[in-house]
Amino acid sequence: MSIASPSSRLGSPLAVLALLLLPLWSGCTTTSPGPGGTGVVAYGQGELTADVTHDLDTVFAASERALGQLKIVKIDDKKTRVDAQILSRTATDKKVVINLERVTDTLTKLHIKVGVTGDETLSRLILEKIFAELK
Repeated sequence: MSIASPSSRLGSPLAVLALLLLPLWSGCTTTSPGPGGTGVVAYGQGELTADVTHDLDTVFAASERALGQLKIVKIDDKKTRVDAQILSRTATDKKVVINLERVTDTLTKLHIKVGVTGDETLSRLILEKIFAELK
């Protein structure tokens, strides 16, 4: 019978602790069809992401109109030929950030983050309004 040294016994609890904390770093992602069955929408780490088959300028304008329909107040916006950002706030002062990235002339990656930890329901509502504006 051998007796484990203190350092080998210490390794086991640290390994267990690391495994228990792993979900905090990895995050959970769910994917689903986009509004109207268009594209794939992914929600993970508090952010909703979608590929939109329109150019950056069109998606930017649709995003601003969608926020206006929802009465979410635009605080600031920035746009270049390769990316854009819209900062807004809800009536309860939740921060809404929409980031857009030009992938190609006809494809834009859209990211929606609500609050610090995310709000999937509101993010999906905003995305639905953006897709409605793109029709």
